[in-house]
Amino acid sequence: RSLETLLGRYPAARIERDAGFPALGDLAGLGSPQELLTRRPDIIAAERRLVAAGLRVDAARAALFPSLSLSASSGTSGADFDDLTVLDGLVSSLTSSLTAPIFNGGQLRAQRDQAIANAELQIAGYVQTVLGAWREAENATYADTILASRVDSLGRAFEEAAEAENLVTQQYARGVATIFDLLNAYSRRIS
Repeated sequence: RSLETLLGRYPAARIERDAGFPALGDLAGLGSPQELLTRRPDIIAAERRLVAAGLRVDAARAALFPSLSLSASSGTSGADFDDLTVLDGLVSSLTSSLTAPIFNGGQLRAQRDQAIANAELQIAGYVQTVLGAWREAENATYADTILASRVDSLGRAFEEAAEAENLVTQQYARGVATIFDLLNAYSRRIS
């Protein structure tokens, strides 16, 4: 049911289960938890969000500095060209371009602080994502080790129960064991 749910086929009931124990292969090729984490999409996405937040902080800091932009326009009116050549118009245009961050400084600093806070939030989210993924990778690796050990233990228990059942069957045939002993031996092997 879990596999069918993961595959998007639930409740098809087309996956048959084996009657015996599955053959567990080694987890060869998985690598260390660090290598596993570099391939996880959630970590890659968190890392990219962190980089983007850092770039937004850089942009917010750069907005605090004066910027100079040159633009040109053409027109058919002679007055536009005369405005460009007038020193007063050019100086006032340049002054307004250079002093804009001073008058918007409070807003720009607030935007910078907001970008820094967002970057710190992304750092915390990245750390949480990595720690959660690390825990999941170690738990999965450990669970596989425990599962392999359990399968071995259950295999030995089955063999021992089968031998005990054979012994009780022989004892019952000779009249030494009771029917209850035989039923208990059957029950242990089945379990």
